[in-house]
Amino acid sequence: MKKPIIYLIFAAVIFSAEAKKPSAPDSLRQLRREREVSIENRSLKILDLVTVQPHDWTQLPTVPEHPAFDGLFDPHEQRVILEEVNRRRREHGSDTLLTADYFYIWRPWFDRLWEEDPHYRVFPVPLASADHYKNARKVYKDPGNRRLPFDCILIEDTLVVGRSFDPLFRVGDRVVTINGVTVPEYLKYNYTDRYIWPAMLMIYYYYGFAVDRFEVILERDGIIVEIETPGLQEKEQLRYTMRNFYNITTYEDAGAGYIQLRRFYPHNGHLIKTVHKAILDFKQQGINNVVIDVRRNGGGSGHNFDKLLSIFVDKPRIEYMRGQRIKVSDKTLGNYGFLTEDMMGTVVDMPQDEFVASFPTDRKMYVDGMNYYILASKDTGSIAASFVNILQYNGAAKIAGEPLRRNALRYGEVVGGEDIASTLLCPTGISTVEFDEFTRAADGVVSPDIPIPYIASQYLTGKDAVLEKLLEIIKTTNNPQTPNR
Repeated sequence: MKKPIIYLIFAAVIFSAEAKKPSAPDSLRQLRREREVSIENRSLKILDLVTVQPHDWTQLPTVPEHPAFDGLFDPHEQRVILEEVNRRRREHGSDTLLTADYFYIWRPWFDRLWEEDPHYRVFPVPLASADHYKNARKVYKDPGNRRLPFDCILIEDTLVVGRSFDPLFRVGDRVVTINGVTVPEYLKYNYTDRYIWPAMLMIYYYYGFAVDRFEVILERDGIIVEIETPGLQEKEQLRYTMRNFYNITTYEDAGAGYIQLRRFYPHNGHLIKTVHKAILDFKQQGINNVVIDVRRNGGGSGHNFDKLLSIFVDKPRIEYMRGQRIKVSDKTLGNYGFLTEDMMGTVVDMPQDEFVASFPTDRKMYVDGMNYYILASKDTGSIAASFVNILQYNGAAKIAGEPLRRNALRYGEVVGGEDIASTLLCPTGISTVEFDEFTRAADGVVSPDIPIPYIASQYLTGKDAVLEKLLEIIKTTNNPQTPNR
């Protein structure tokens, strides 16, 4: 199945909060336990599955659709992971597991797969009771389904308010507890993203998210602050999040323009026009240093990416991909004409006419005489990671911030998985294709040209310390008017 460049760069991992249709549990392995949570005199029913533990787990589950997971673990590593899984099983002290418990016990395995492929994540999918299933969308858009009005930056084990949509919470506040649960306890049940929503912490910890009020303890300027709030409706929070999506501004002291791109969306037409116009406006103002911030950008659509990259890359053609390999499985067999049944279970090279090795640029889009700095974090993933890599590889921009996650460029074309071991944990991003992209990455890690680490104490001041450091570097550069290409 031949795909143009606009779809070649990695598909994003998409988390769905919609309910899934209940399936009959295995009567020998599971019991169905109903949780009833009262929200403003109403009842939102969520079912969890109770899984009976074996005496001991003796082998790791497999992910047959992925091109690398089959041979990922040598016998020693398998043994080490299983020992830790079973240690956690014994630590749990019960012969039954709810969804959150199962995630915690198997987290060493989940984390190892995530380390190999940042697309791969396991998500607890809510299972609505049968009488709610017909109105699942309505249930999960219920006004009682509320969120805390801020997001967070996680630095080691310190959780700092990063953006706030309510004056009760200030940027730089350190989160101590949410509804009586400490941050270290939440983190035991969660992925360690750099940028994280409190709702995600609670979904993994409680398996579900249904409360009518939040009690939050913060540390602000060394003083403990207790806040009780009903939070925001989900749609209200989304509206705040999408407001000023591009966040275009000018830092006159540093002589720099700034554009934040939080996500790439289908077609990207409006995004490309907005970015192109902003850069031309900066140039007209005499500003030739531009910071493109993709630290929160986990990916999205690669549509029209050749046109977007044409703004930055002063070349008639961009070399993109040396080759691709695909795992042949039920998930991929019908999507590519060159795959056959006898290839099932193998990883095969893609024919050259099935992927884009290079692509032409649109010379009318290029803006000359500019110095570009791309601000990235370990959460910069999927197509955003490829955006960073292409600009670095072609000498079109300097990358600043922290290294991307290992193998952020290596895998893609994701598919959904099946529930793990009859639990409600579901893989949301199983890659089926392995890429060999032109890159300067070493051992799968795209490293910044200007390393700027995250330091918790600096973020507790309420400042965006990484951005401020980059602006300081731009300001003090000996010859800021010289393009960096």
